[in-house]
Amino acid sequence: MGVRGGFKALGRGAAIKENRAWYLRQHKKRASRMEGIIGLGKNRFGLDRVKYRIAGGEEIWARLGLMAMNLSTALRKMEARATA
Repeated sequence: MGVRGGFKALGRGAAIKENRAWYLRQHKKRASRMEGIIGLGKNRFGLDRVKYRIAGGEEIWARLGLMAMNLSTALRKMEARATA
């Protein structure tokens, strides 16, 4: 099917010799997207400020923050579709 994983194999001496440039491009692409999403969550949706002081509160806070991120993305896409 032509699907390839862009991950380095685990273990000692598992350096990727063939297609190294492709693996590096995949890593840069993945890292830039994820770092941006995590930074946005921390700055805009308060993922770095846990306010719940109950057992499991940090998980609740993170789930609500991620839900807010998803809802804002869905709303932005719906608005774009309505104006187009």
